[in-house]
Amino acid sequence: MDVSYFLAQTLGVYLVILSLSLLNNPDNFISVISGIFHNAALQFLIGMNILIIGILMVVSHNVWTASWAVVVTILSWLIFIKGLLYIAFPKVIHAMSQPFLGSKNLMYAGAMVNLVLGLWLCYMGFMI
Repeated sequence: MDVSYFLAQTLGVYLVILSLSLLNNPDNFISVISGIFHNAALQFLIGMNILIIGILMVVSHNVWTASWAVVVTILSWLIFIKGLLYIAFPKVIHAMSQPFLGSKNLMYAGAMVNLVLGLWLCYMGFMI
């Protein structure tokens, strides 16, 4: 269960920082993400990094119990799948991101969901 706390802390802090950054400067986020999709080499390298992080998380934390730790497992699998999509199906990941890049309201909603999830993970990782 120590890995659950470590990953909850790490993912929680990451999601809080990412969400607050996105809410603070959405135009920069749109520019950066759009730029990534116009550079195949950069997209592949980012995908490889996401994939290896996802593999490490899935291998170290594949806990399917009826507890809060299953959220960390689900996030680990989603990160793994995202990395796989980035390198194997880049057009799919590009198409999936378009609604968020085209609508600031949808982007703000996603950022708020990530912020709440990040705060909850921080609470579970640091306080429990």
